[in-house]
Amino acid sequence: MSSTNKSFTTLFMGGAPYWYKILMAGFLLLNVPVYFLCGPFAAGWILLVEFLLVLVFSVHCYPLFPGGLLALEAFVLKMVTIEHAMKEIQVNLDIIMLLIFLVPSIYFMKPLLRFIFMRIFAVTRSKVLLSLIFLVVGAFLSAWLDALTVITVMIAVCYAAEDLSVQVSGDFPEDNEEFKGVLRNLLMHGAVGTALGGVATLIGEPQNLLIGHYAGWKFADFYYNMAHYSIPIQVTGILFCLGLEYFRVRLFGFGYQIPERIGKYLQDHSLISAGKSWEEERTRIIIIGGLFICLIFALAFQVAPIGLIGLGMLVCVPILTGQTNEHEIGKAFAEPLPFTALLVVFFVVVAMIDAQGLFSPVARMALGFPEKGQAYAFFFASGILSAVSDNVFVAAIYIHQAADALAKGIIDKAQFDQLARVINLGTNIFSIFTPNGQAAFLYLLTSSMSRRIGLSYTGMLGMAFPYAVILVLVSLVMI
Repeated sequence: MSSTNKSFTTLFMGGAPYWYKILMAGFLLLNVPVYFLCGPFAAGWILLVEFLLVLVFSVHCYPLFPGGLLALEAFVLKMVTIEHAMKEIQVNLDIIMLLIFLVPSIYFMKPLLRFIFMRIFAVTRSKVLLSLIFLVVGAFLSAWLDALTVITVMIAVCYAAEDLSVQVSGDFPEDNEEFKGVLRNLLMHGAVGTALGGVATLIGEPQNLLIGHYAGWKFADFYYNMAHYSIPIQVTGILFCLGLEYFRVRLFGFGYQIPERIGKYLQDHSLISAGKSWEEERTRIIIIGGLFICLIFALAFQVAPIGLIGLGMLVCVPILTGQTNEHEIGKAFAEPLPFTALLVVFFVVVAMIDAQGLFSPVARMALGFPEKGQAYAFFFASGILSAVSDNVFVAAIYIHQAADALAKGIIDKAQFDQLARVINLGTNIFSIFTPNGQAAFLYLLTSSMSRRIGLSYTGMLGMAFPYAVILVLVSLVMI
């Protein structure tokens, strides 16, 4: 292939498979005749289905590019106006500021997170206890910090552990394979933990802030409103983790055990590494720990809008810990900004859905049930879609419908609050079913660590499945 042709093929979604590029091109071409032959409502539904498929196939190509093309097409075909889209973006400015300022500030807290997870490996050789700690620490940290940062640190620690296991198990390859299974288990427990913590607080997941905004909930309000669901779910997750590992359930891919020689070597090395890290970075770790406590109190008492709290942390953490290198600052923004751009695309598509009234028939059907039936309908509708799509996008669609019903007097404020709770619950819990649903799961799947330890898409589905089923059942009982 000539360099010119090669350059041309990379213009359209880079290195994505050719079948994917052809599919996306077909999407773009299909909308125009549908618009002129069937009208904007039908074209809007076609565009929405296409956008959902873009999110489903996000493993093959980051959805910002094909999704952005669909959003631009919606503008060109006048299915949504720029004014309508800007209004939607302005309403959700808090969540955009959260990603622009607070998430990058967490990047500079990595020394504290690394120290915590190295200490976890140093204190125990029990697989049951390690699994429980990964899940609980992942849940606690994700309630306050960005889940992607938490899972990134887990991956880095497991990467180092796998390196050490290779050194000690050179003559025992079966030990190395067993330990890879252990790391797969720990990372999946940690990833599920980020979902358990994410459902509980206003900043646990990006869609929580969106739902909280429409419900008028501050940080404490959000926690109290969700506690009826989040606490039983977290307790269930902890007990289920213990059961899986204590009884060594191999059916779902769990139950691997730490080989004796690897466990002893790893514990000794982790103890030395944690001690060395403490000696070298003691001041930095203490400062970051103090700032983390300040962040918790600032959020809990809502001393300022979350975006401004994030900006304050983004300024203070690097300055007080000496992490002011220009290149390091750039890395802090590298992770959240692509998703922030994708989020704006989400809001454009949501504005198109609102302008064309695409979900009005669905909302009327769901709101036609009795009050408890409405809760179940919104829970399943938002949850099932979240299992294969992005949580923020799904939450934006359904909280819009609930807010419209409240504005029209179809439901009262108490029922709206209940629908807000179950939408938050559905988008967080159902998304555990597949890597597409949770950003932390997808990030783990696409990391080099997954290939190194043999964590495949189907493997993640298998390990996530029992967690998702039991947590959905508990959610239904609590509703």
